[in-house]
Amino acid sequence: MKKVAPSDSKNDEKKLRLAPGVDPSPSHGVPSHDKELRLAPGVDPSCVMLSPATEITQSKNGKRENDQTNSRTISRPMKREKHRSGQMPFATLGALSPGAVRVSTCAQPDDDENDNDNDSNVEYHHPVVAEVVDDTMEEKLRSRVSELENRLRMQESPNPHANDELHYDLVGFVGREKETQLLWSRLEALKAESSPISKELVLIAGYSGVGKSKLADTLEDRVNGVSKNGIFARGKYDLNQRDVPCSGIAQALDQIFCAIDNDDAVTIGQSIVSELGSEVKLLTQIVPQLEAMLPNQQQVANEAVDDDLGYECGQEKWKYIFRTLTKVLCSHFSPLVLVLDDLQWSDILSLNVIEYIMTDTQNPNPLLIVGCYRSNEVDDSHALSKHIKGLEDKSERLGFEITRVDVSNLQLDAVNQVIMSMLAVNDRDETLDLAEICHRRTLGNPFFLIEFVTMLKRDRLIRFSMESLRWEWDSHIIEEATCSTDNMVDLLLKRMDELPKESQLLLEYASCLGASFDTEIMKIIWERHSGNPFAEAVDMLPNIYEGLEQENFIENRGRNKYAWIHDKVQEAALSLGEAASPTFQFEIGVILSDHLEGGDLDDCLFDVVDLLSKGKATSRIHYAQLYLQAARKAKNLSAFETAAAYVSRGLEMLPDDRWASHRALTVTLYQLGVEMELAAGHFEDMHRHSECVLGRKDCSMLEKLPIIYAQSHWRYKQVEQQDAIDYTLNALKDIGCSLIPCSALLPLITIRSFHRAVRKGKLATRDFYNTLPILTDEKEKTIMGLLTTLGYAAYFSKNELLYALSTSQAVERTLKYGVSEMSGFAFAALGITIQAITGDCNTASFFAETGLLLQKRAGSKFTASQCIHIGYAFSLSSTRPLDSLLPSFLEGYQCGMQSGNSTYALWCLFWYHLSAYQLGRPLPSIESYLIKCIALMEEMGERNHALLSRLFGQTILNLMGKAGEKVILKGDLFNSEECAPPTDLQKAAYLVWRLFLFIFFGDYEGATELASLLGDSFTKANPGCFLNQEEAFARGLAFYKMARQSRKRKYRRSGKRILKKLDNSSRNGNPNVRHYVLLLNAEQASLDEKYTVAESLYRESIDLAVRKGNLKHAAISSECYWRFLSDVVCKEEQASDQFKECIKFYHEWGANAKVRQLEQQLFSC
Repeated sequence: MKKVAPSDSKNDEKKLRLAPGVDPSPSHGVPSHDKELRLAPGVDPSCVMLSPATEITQSKNGKRENDQTNSRTISRPMKREKHRSGQMPFATLGALSPGAVRVSTCAQPDDDENDNDNDSNVEYHHPVVAEVVDDTMEEKLRSRVSELENRLRMQESPNPHANDELHYDLVGFVGREKETQLLWSRLEALKAESSPISKELVLIAGYSGVGKSKLADTLEDRVNGVSKNGIFARGKYDLNQRDVPCSGIAQALDQIFCAIDNDDAVTIGQSIVSELGSEVKLLTQIVPQLEAMLPNQQQVANEAVDDDLGYECGQEKWKYIFRTLTKVLCSHFSPLVLVLDDLQWSDILSLNVIEYIMTDTQNPNPLLIVGCYRSNEVDDSHALSKHIKGLEDKSERLGFEITRVDVSNLQLDAVNQVIMSMLAVNDRDETLDLAEICHRRTLGNPFFLIEFVTMLKRDRLIRFSMESLRWEWDSHIIEEATCSTDNMVDLLLKRMDELPKESQLLLEYASCLGASFDTEIMKIIWERHSGNPFAEAVDMLPNIYEGLEQENFIENRGRNKYAWIHDKVQEAALSLGEAASPTFQFEIGVILSDHLEGGDLDDCLFDVVDLLSKGKATSRIHYAQLYLQAARKAKNLSAFETAAAYVSRGLEMLPDDRWASHRALTVTLYQLGVEMELAAGHFEDMHRHSECVLGRKDCSMLEKLPIIYAQSHWRYKQVEQQDAIDYTLNALKDIGCSLIPCSALLPLITIRSFHRAVRKGKLATRDFYNTLPILTDEKEKTIMGLLTTLGYAAYFSKNELLYALSTSQAVERTLKYGVSEMSGFAFAALGITIQAITGDCNTASFFAETGLLLQKRAGSKFTASQCIHIGYAFSLSSTRPLDSLLPSFLEGYQCGMQSGNSTYALWCLFWYHLSAYQLGRPLPSIESYLIKCIALMEEMGERNHALLSRLFGQTILNLMGKAGEKVILKGDLFNSEECAPPTDLQKAAYLVWRLFLFIFFGDYEGATELASLLGDSFTKANPGCFLNQEEAFARGLAFYKMARQSRKRKYRRSGKRILKKLDNSSRNGNPNVRHYVLLLNAEQASLDEKYTVAESLYRESIDLAVRKGNLKHAAISSECYWRFLSDVVCKEEQASDQFKECIKFYHEWGANAKVRQLEQQLFSC
């Protein structure tokens, strides 16, 4: 136990009292005297200095004399240090020496001194009055002299840290060696060339204050040690900004773009624009630093963004944007390390984005995401826990790893190390008793521990002895005077209470601005807040910032931004003064709303309106407009609940006579409110807002249109399809577009409308479509939207007549009024209808091409994927070479993902892989990409797409020999014994893929049974789909093969009917069926015993397949030709050569199971 050192006392009442900073030791020429140096009244003793050139002596008569002159003067006081500026004590003194200060005790000023009156450091002269002065003033002088004396002794100490300050900078990262090594090892493993993984998620969990963020920050220096091309960035989520989507991710990305060199910025900016297109404009709303990097900003600005389409797909769009951006950054920086702090406060979209990034199988570059969260605030029901569990289930399958790091409180030894560092002590035993107390009081929480020791110093329970140059304390007194620090905020608040008033005020302002704040914003508040007595002293702000940094409250993040050291500090600051008062926060919001403009206001718009919401302002139109602006921004960020809340608040700002005085603003708020409540799933609020407009007789139809459309859309998505159909038909009638006077007339009206639309559409020239005006009339745009909704509802309710009617009407209105976003989709959909009703491929293709043209003119990416899906997969595949469609399918996928229309984007991706299969591309490459595609579909929740892809993929695995079965779909991707396809389409697809397997593995009897079962059902269910061509060919081949085996004419007739259809399609210009026709004709000639013709047709079929690079058809044609030579015409030598060619084609295609089957057949023969 160490005793507290005795305080300095007046041990010599006759001792000379000097100014602070004067060394009284004899070695510096300042002897002790029996009399005091007394100053005249009004002279501040703290300003008296000794000159190194002036030695004070005492004459025989007791008067002090100057060796240089007999006159007496006192130097003019220096400009005093700002009182309580927020700086740490003596922060500006530096190392002192006896020559650093001076007191002049004699002489009048010379002429040179008088010439410098304007200088703040020029001396003025005042006579020394030898009178008794106030003891308090003398005590001040004595204290300053003692202080200087102690400082000089500290400078001479062998321990450079022996002083009366706590050394926060020496603490380092104590007691976390194991966790640090684990974290570093994951980074190094990720970067290793031999690493089997490229992405890792590290989750650091622990209580508040245990050092989770500090642990993650140790990676910053390590990144450069692992790779010169790596980059580190961090973002933090804020409890008060949980409604702002992806705020933590956006902060981290903003840091990255600030750190990128100008040379790299151009290349990276071009890559981002290339991948994201116009959607990059949305990204700049939350990552403003990106905007400066973008090339051709005017060109990007001119591209259309689908702000008003498919808002229910908004989150999918943002997930794609962040995944794509991350992939681009990973291609330039290796590794990319993102630290996301306080994940327990993250929004759902952020968690979805993290999951989407981690499961990106197309990003092969190293990526490390470190997420920190408070374990005591995240239970099993928390959204974060559910997402972590979902990621753990996917990690092994999708090739990434998850590492958990649990950070607990410090043990006693680590607590002792922290205290030793803070007190600059080297002996462990010397601080052990204090460490034991601190460990009991703080439970070893590092942040609490540091604040507890700071409190001990503040309360003088630990003191620095100037005599021993050591810290001293009494353990018993500390035990009795302190208690456990379960409330850290109270400790921080006590320390804040001791700050200067101006520093406290700045903390109050900053606490209202979130986890970080901008100095320019702070300056605006500082100058204009009515409660600030220091408003005119703006130049003191830098000193206040510096002082608060030294007090360990805030940290400088660069770019005029400061952030809280810990969220507990912000919480404490909110308890200062009036910071927590709604009125105070409202005043701050008013200041910002009145004095920020343009981009500055937009950057902190959410903060401003959130502050305004604290107050009770009424009937402020300016505030209502701000809430509308914030709601629109939140909508673009897919924060629909936040947008809905802003709309409601904006409506509250409107006056009672809102409909008379501010009608346009009122209507706009209600319209946006209905849309956002629908998107957020708040249907009662949606109906309440709707009734406020629809229920008013003075509201025009134009004002009601957006709300009518939203109501129709809600019924289509949430209610029975028939209800949606009835409501939409009535809504169209009310608008002036009555479709069906009575249900009995539906067939007649549909037929007339269909033929009229086809006739008018075909008569219009290409120039006509190129010059059709873009539709701007809101009524007509709403009608087009309602017709589209009606078409969807009719399709899913299997009302074919109503579907054809709605599509035909949309085409007619486009021809009459102009192009809308839905015009292209309507034309492409009519093409399918034409294909289904008339079978006219050329007319169907014309409407599909026209639809794609109109879609490009409308400039909507959202509908682009829909048009490509319908146009290319169901119409144009009958008139264009299939390989020419591959780039278009990829374009449809990209457009759909960028706009959030993932359903149609993934359809385009499905068609792309299916086209590659039908074109006979190597199976291994299709398999690898298809597995990734399936994972993406399941991740996006598209189960229908995923199941169809699994059926397709399992067929490939069977052919490649990666399944135990040949003709049964049972393996890693699909098991028919465990999962039966639930829908009619999936059941039909299941039968089709089994049909293909029966054909490939030579089970023609089983193939014939399936072919008979299928009939034309699959073709009728998918009119125009290019898979129909292969399905028809497989059925025809099965019938022909069975006709030879069974000698039954019915199979021959069935095969001949299919051949005729395919031949007609080929003659009508279908470039994708010629090889099918040749092979079936060869089979027909073989049955007709026209062997020479058959042999020629077999060779022609093989040669055509080889020229087109179709390994699949080359292989099956070679097998049919081999069997013809071997079994029919018995040309053994030719058959042997053809067998080898057959094996070669199957092997190159990747059908190893088929190769083994053929080899076994040859061996058995």
